[in-house]
Parts: sequence; C-alpha cells; structure tokens
Amino acid sequence: MGRVLRLVGSLVGIAGVAFSITLLSRSMRSVQKIGGFCAEGGPYQIQHHCPKGVTGLLPLSIVGGLLFLALFAVCVSARGRPVIFLAWPALFLTLGWNFLDYAFNPPSGGGVSVGNLIPGVLFILMGGVPLVWIIPSMWKALTGAEDDRDAAPATAMSNLFAKPTSAPVNTLGSTAAPGPWTIPTPTVTTPAPTPVTTPSTGSGDVASELERLASLHRRGELTDTEYEDAKRRAIQTPGGST
Repeated sequence: MGRVLRLVGSLVGIAGVAFSITLLSRSMRSVQKIGGFCAEGGPYQIQHHCPKGVTGLLPLSIVGGLLFLALFAVCVSARGRPVIFLAWPALFLTLGWNFLDYAFNPPSGGGVSVGNLIPGVLFILMGGVPLVWIIPSMWKALTGAEDDRDAAPATAMSNLFAKPTSAPVNTLGSTAAPGPWTIPTPTVTTPAPTPVTTPSTGSGDVASELERLASLHRRGELTDTEYEDAKRRAIQTPGGST
C-alpha cells in the first residue's frame, strides 16, 4: 500500500509541476499580447489593464509549482529523484521561448523587439546549458550504469588504500619475498663458531694449555661456554687434542 501511495504521489507531483509551468507560460503570453506589462489598482489612471485572473494565476503557478515539486521529491524513489533537476530547464526554456516568439513576432508589428530578444536569449542559455550535466547524470542514475571514466579513478584509489595481504614473516636466514606495503626484513646470519683445538701438550703440560685458553678467553675469542669446555677437556685428556 505504501508503494502505491508513493507512486501516486510522484505522478501527481510531476503532473502538477508540468501544469504549473504551463499555467505560468500562458499567463505570461497573455501579458505579452498587450505589450508585455500591465497593472491593476492604485490611484493613478491605468492604460494597460491586466487580463482577467492573471494577477492571481501568476503567483499561484509559482507557489503551486514549488509545492508539487516538493511532493514529487518526497514520493519518488532515489533512482528517479534526479528528474527533479529537469524542472529548472523546463521553466527557463519555456519562458525563453515565449520571449523569443514575441521578439520576432511583436504584437505591435515592426522589426525585432530587442526588449524580448535579450531576456529570451538569456533564459534559453540558463535552461539549456545545465542540460549538458543534468541529462548524463540522470541517465546514469536511472539505468544504474557507471561511467568508465569515473570508475577507473575510483578503482585506482581503492587499490591504493586497500589493506595489504599478510606477508610471511621472515625468519633467520629465510629468503621469502615481501608482500606489498611490507618492508623486507634483512637476513641476518650468525657466523659459525670457530672450533677450538688444543694442540698436543707434551708430558702433561696442562698448566701452559690452561694459560693459553685463559688468554683466548680474555681476548674474547672464546665464550664462557667454549672456555669451560676446552679447559675441562685439557684437564681430562692431558697430552691429547680437543
């Protein structure tokens, strides 16, 4: 039921806008037929009386057109809402045509009426130029089509700021290639420890061997563990090699 009401409201709205523009156009032409201006009321003598009902129809057509346009905007779906922008070209192209018509066919006869020609050209430009942007955007909204020129930058930007996929963590000595947006971790290699050999110690000269090992340990060539192992082997196997 709600969808039916919205459909009826949108149809009434668009029909009311068209009726209001037509009423405004006909009221305008009735004034142009008597010279393009008129007046009613006041203490002065009036030479150009307004056609009957024009003084009320002109403001009624403007206010009514706005109300019908608001009704259409509320009831129409989001896809059809860009049609609202056609009200501007419809209004100014209609009024511009009236000006041009009476510019080349003035009621008093004679040549071209400059007073109608200038506003006619301005109104045609004001109504026609926006159609360059309104029609493509309205067509895209109604059909759901996406312009490739707009889609390409959007795709590039989405790829630029996309969250990178998780890359494998480089372990010690691994050569895995880093993924996007990942700073490669430098490969760190630890040199193999230099084997420590204890030469033959003639006739159990353990003291000199221990002194040599202590000297190597002080210079940092042997770690604490290596020093302890070498010292234990020198004591346990005097005269041998480790």
